[in-house]
Amino acid sequence: MQSHIHVHDGDNIIDYHLQDGLLYRLDKLCVLKVDQLQLIRETHTSKVVRNFGVGNTISNLKRYVYWPKMQELVARFIRGCMPCCIRKPRNKKHGLYHPLTIRTLSWESISTDFLGGLLKTKKGHNYLFVV
Repeated sequence: MQSHIHVHDGDNIIDYHLQDGLLYRLDKLCVLKVDQLQLIRETHTSKVVRNFGVGNTISNLKRYVYWPKMQELVARFIRGCMPCCIRKPRNKKHGLYHPLTIRTLSWESISTDFLGGLLKTKKGHNYLFVV
């Protein structure tokens, strides 16, 4: 059984309908917020071509599903994807590597770094400080 709902968005009329207990918008399944990240992760990760970029991931999702601000969430997710960050050419160091000096005392030398652009935690944090 199907029931149709027409929503006015300015000058546009958007068609929503229920089918078998699922909500569709313009024949695309509406995805609940709790399922969005898992769906992005599954769409972004491919065993054949490693990981898709933002454009391909969004394109693949938009074929079948809908949720508001999809592009923003996908872009944030991929910015925080460690394999993607490591593989990006701008993150690769050029030139020869030099071995690190082996220190004899604890805390003789420390290094720090920030890792950012991650998805926000429940407390609103999206950066890591690494020592």
